[in-house]
Amino acid sequence: MSLSREEIVQNIIEVCGRSETKAGILKSVRKKANYRKVASLLGKDETYCSSALNEMLVHGLVQNEGQRGQFRQTPIVRTLNIDSILLHQPQMQKRRPLSSLTTKTIVRRVPSFDEALGSLDVDRVLQRDCFPLKKPYRKDVGEAYLTLENVIKQELNLPDTIYGIDSISEANRRGLFERPVPAEKQGMVQLFNAAVLWLRNPSHHRKKDIPRNDAFKMILFADYLIKLVRKQKKLNKL
Repeated sequence: MSLSREEIVQNIIEVCGRSETKAGILKSVRKKANYRKVASLLGKDETYCSSALNEMLVHGLVQNEGQRGQFRQTPIVRTLNIDSILLHQPQMQKRRPLSSLTTKTIVRRVPSFDEALGSLDVDRVLQRDCFPLKKPYRKDVGEAYLTLENVIKQELNLPDTIYGIDSISEANRRGLFERPVPAEKQGMVQLFNAAVLWLRNPSHHRKKDIPRNDAFKMILFADYLIKLVRKQKKLNKL
């Protein structure tokens, strides 16, 4: 849904009116910039800057610029004087009758699944093979967990003769899931076993489809597990 100039101004006030930091973040992406660059420029936490930019994405103030975590002001915002809008917004609020404040409607643009991928740092192979989602969605889910299995085999140089639950067992034997706390290791092994037995296998054994929202969440969980594999490999110096 396209927002009008007036709605954009209203959303700037809503998001940045009580936060100089958020106003600075919005101004810093007049030209496209990664959230890490924004954090470095402003001396702020990367997680906070990423969260703020995603909030601005929902409100139609910024747009994704192709690469992961990279944003730029939308064309309408680039025509506005943000400082002037925020400088005068307290006076604007004082002149509004109480009734208008209590009935105020904030217009939010909810990004689609595919639009959100750029800001979620999703694995490139998952982006290529699983999106855009298409029916039957179980096929995209199956592809995501096949990708997870392939990542485990590639990171540990496992032979192609090992697959499915056996790849998890071999990864465990080689120390991928080692943790300082034994219970954490046990939990991680169970987590990956469940990913294969419950999230991957049903999509290969039955043709019954799953809801689109569920498929999206399951693919994002596969992305989390892929990143966890690489983190564990580095932690255990494999």
